[in-house]
Amino acid sequence: MGARWDVQTSPSERFNRINAGFWCCTNPVTYDPTYKANISNSSNITSWKAAGVMPPSTVLGGLLFAGVSGPRAPYNNYLTQWQPRFGIAYAVRPQTVIRVGYGVFYAIQNQHDTRTGFTQSTGYINSLDGGLTPTDYFSTGTPFPNGVLAPTGSSLGLLTNVGNGVGYDWRTRRIPHSQQWIAGIQQELPGRILLEVSYSGNYTNRMTMAEQWDVISDAQQAACQANNNLCNQLVPNPFYGVLPKNSSLGSSSKIQAWHLMRQPFPEFDGVTEFTNPGASSRWDALLFKVEKRATRGLTLLSAFTYQKEFERNHWLNNGAFRDVNPIREVAYFDRTLVWRFSGVWELPFGAGQHFLKGARGPLGQIINGWDLDWIFTQASGVPTGVPDAYFTCSGQSISVPQPTFGQWFNNNPACWQARPQWSRRVMPDRVSWIRNPYVPNLDLALQKQFRLTEGSSLQFKGEAFNLTNTPIFPGPSTDIFTPPRQLANGSWIGLGTVPYSQQNFPRNIQFSLKFIF
Repeated sequence: MGARWDVQTSPSERFNRINAGFWCCTNPVTYDPTYKANISNSSNITSWKAAGVMPPSTVLGGLLFAGVSGPRAPYNNYLTQWQPRFGIAYAVRPQTVIRVGYGVFYAIQNQHDTRTGFTQSTGYINSLDGGLTPTDYFSTGTPFPNGVLAPTGSSLGLLTNVGNGVGYDWRTRRIPHSQQWIAGIQQELPGRILLEVSYSGNYTNRMTMAEQWDVISDAQQAACQANNNLCNQLVPNPFYGVLPKNSSLGSSSKIQAWHLMRQPFPEFDGVTEFTNPGASSRWDALLFKVEKRATRGLTLLSAFTYQKEFERNHWLNNGAFRDVNPIREVAYFDRTLVWRFSGVWELPFGAGQHFLKGARGPLGQIINGWDLDWIFTQASGVPTGVPDAYFTCSGQSISVPQPTFGQWFNNNPACWQARPQWSRRVMPDRVSWIRNPYVPNLDLALQKQFRLTEGSSLQFKGEAFNLTNTPIFPGPSTDIFTPPRQLANGSWIGLGTVPYSQQNFPRNIQFSLKFIF
């Protein structure tokens, strides 16, 4: 039994070159004479009323900067990271042990805030003929004849990046909190065999996810789905002549109406908080393990895991409009079944072994001390992604009884209808009842120790990863606009087909020599 207490303080930047959050205060755009004139223009007002939108008289929001408009440390400190842990082992019989354990853990914080305003790129033209020859400026070594654009830093204050999308970390970002538990029984069997059956789980919350704040309301989204023109129609842009002309929202005198429906920061083309602490995950697993302890230099381990992991770490719709709650779905990397068979074998020749046990001198240096180890893995594939569309074939299933590369799921184009503009996605990102391709994998290693002196040796090791050189192919295409068809080389393209594109590494063989002293 024990406990741990962590204190993780907020990082800071020596020269304050980071942001410090986003403040819902009055933005200087409010007081811009051009903006005031635009929102007071009677013709503009008539157009906005006809479209059912109206720009705000007071514009809110803007980025804060460490040490300028906010504290140097961009995050709050938390002093309550207590982590109790305990474990119990009880020997029911000499060969039977029951084990139970529970612990609380906090992750190591890795946020370092955003740096909007402190980076800047300068474009250049390196060729006028498609890369055949460089431009004069480029060939003479002066690709930036007008100089390099300097970052604005914090000088623009709340006007930093107006007209474009911005993202920020909130001060109240939390440290992910994890609870882990395990309960199991170990039984020693005849023949130096150890059997273990256990249940293990993990629940982690307070993880971060990105949340879009500058959105239209649910009622507006429903109205725009029924009549796309409500959102798509062009109306006078109140920010024209106010925001930079090279920004998304300041480049034209007309703007789509939905931009003025976005609240509460219509002067930004999207406002994203990166540190919403509402994400969580839950993993549960039943584990079976059989271990054959060293007998004549051979140790074997067979481990089977039946598991499931769910996560809640994003909104299914999180753009111009946002769902009320994040979606809970099977984790992207979930594998329901995993079997691993591994072993270590001291090869039976050389000093002290069954064959050539008396090898000494040069012969002994060659054949003594060889070990062979391997890991064989067979597992389920990860969940399959499905199209962002409507499945319209009632009475049919999205899955198929025997998936093939030409039809991994129901890819009848007549069954899939494109989602209308301004409609909500209803199909999840992925489903657990269809799995991507997976094949067994074998990794092998052969190593030998060369004893030099009593305290030093050389270790030679040869390793082969994916020994059988078997490719693992990706999940099927979700492009509903490309009907499935087979190419001349036998590969497939189109909806529901698996392309011949290897996802794992080909066979990789490497050798190493290590001096140990």
